[in-house]
Amino acid sequence: MKIKYLLYILIFSSTSFSQGFFEKDWETIIDTTWGPGLPSSEKLEIFDSIWTVIDHKYACFQNLDLDWNAVRDLYRPEIESGVSRGRFAAILNYMCLKLNEAHTWFTDVEVNVATPLIPGTPLIRAGGWGGDNHFVAGLIPLPDSTLLVYSAPQNHPIGLEPGDIILGYDGYPWKFLYKELLTREFPIQYQSRCGSNDEAFTHIWLSGAGMNWHLFDTIDVKKYSGEVVHLPTSLLNVTQNYFNYTEQLPVPGVPMDTAHYQMSWGIVEGTNVGYIYNYRWIANDISVRFYNALDSLINVYNVDGLIIDLRVNSGGYFERTNAGMNLLFENDVPDLGLARRDDPYNHYSMITSNIYNLNPDTNTSFNKPIAVLSGPFCISAGDFLIKRLLSHPNVKVFGKTSSTAFASSERVQMGPYVFDYAYKNGFSAEDPDQFLTHLELQVDYEVSFTIEDVRNGDDTVVKEALEWIFNSSDFQSEPLSVISEFNLSQNFPNPFNPTTIIRYQLPVSSDISLKVYDILGNEVVTLVAEYKTAGNYEVKFDARTLTSGVYFYKIQAGNYTNTKKMILMK
Repeated sequence: MKIKYLLYILIFSSTSFSQGFFEKDWETIIDTTWGPGLPSSEKLEIFDSIWTVIDHKYACFQNLDLDWNAVRDLYRPEIESGVSRGRFAAILNYMCLKLNEAHTWFTDVEVNVATPLIPGTPLIRAGGWGGDNHFVAGLIPLPDSTLLVYSAPQNHPIGLEPGDIILGYDGYPWKFLYKELLTREFPIQYQSRCGSNDEAFTHIWLSGAGMNWHLFDTIDVKKYSGEVVHLPTSLLNVTQNYFNYTEQLPVPGVPMDTAHYQMSWGIVEGTNVGYIYNYRWIANDISVRFYNALDSLINVYNVDGLIIDLRVNSGGYFERTNAGMNLLFENDVPDLGLARRDDPYNHYSMITSNIYNLNPDTNTSFNKPIAVLSGPFCISAGDFLIKRLLSHPNVKVFGKTSSTAFASSERVQMGPYVFDYAYKNGFSAEDPDQFLTHLELQVDYEVSFTIEDVRNGDDTVVKEALEWIFNSSDFQSEPLSVISEFNLSQNFPNPFNPTTIIRYQLPVSSDISLKVYDILGNEVVTLVAEYKTAGNYEVKFDARTLTSGVYFYKIQAGNYTNTKKMILMK
């Protein structure tokens, strides 16, 4: 480690920098981009207010080695001496960053959010989860901290393909560059939250390499062939179709539908293993859909194992997982809870605020292997769900630590400024004095994408999980009849008021049309009109604006057509 650090110092103390990032007066650029902003006296009031809120209410000082008074003493004199709007936003960004907690951040909307990213924009971007319309490629850190391209569209603007490796920019490794960026008080634009433990924090900044193309002149790429090329970043200064990346690759037989339903499920092609993606716990009906997915996989398809993929989960309402969790457990599960500060002058004095109970139905349980997939982009309610699943005797965790943001946030709005902070911290009833935020999750099988797997379109983490399930179960992998044919299921509930769920399955990828008609044959609404990959799907039909009566829903998928009747009863 000392040798690496000395190398880092030598690289950045050199006076022979190439034309590019190190030749620019970034301090002046930051100051001139957004102007002076508020008077210093008002900036100090805002700074003092935010510092005090954290000092009195922030609930996650446990497991954090930080002198909060020293943070104030570091930044307040700088503001007092006069800083621009951009520098002020950056100071508050970095003050929050020192708390290393995914719920806690400061945003100047005009600076941190509304500023377009064009070459030379003095913003740095955190995270590689989500998507964009310039770099348009998913990156994941390799063991040497270079970045593996695991997904990219055809005709990528700089020709990136899965299996290529991003080394850095302007001849410097990204693993050094991002640390240099963090010393220069650039305002931060959050593409992803920054993790609540050291491993997740590092992973998120490394994986955000592509998001920071606009600060450099050239990007250094090692092609899959082994050739190293240095390409102008100006080629990325074109608007592409928005490209989403989630550190996941498609699993045959399982739809990845993140846009509308926040979860999707299916059975892995050629196996009897159920698979559930979940991306957040926000939708009002997410509890019902999660329950229905588990109920179908366990009690209808009688799967031989489950994979619950939480590698990307932005949180939400943890209690909405309870109904589904009750299907998995046979015995009572240790309670999880949240605590808040009860003394504004003692960072560690806490009082219980919420308790999350789980009382399983003893008539149902799942006693087969359950693989839980974890990663640094799983936060908040996603963290809590993994913690709960670890109480199941048949669960193993694959991937990397989650964010471990076991917290709940509160928001303070101050004109154009938005400040979020963690005002509750999570704990387990098994050890109520041990708070969970900032502690890394110990995974059973630490695994990430490999070059050869992404080149072949295979998800390495899923492969490892499937192998474990196969080796843990007395079954042979066989293709299931449930995905060998098209099927349109009867809606449920039926009769309904005002919403119902329509499910359908596709044995092959196809253009899909799913429409609702009234009793006279008039089209009422189109529920689906797009290309879908093979798998199981469901769609919610909301008939609150319609009158009671008989309706029909019709699916067309290639040469397959089917129609079913449903009854709206208000």
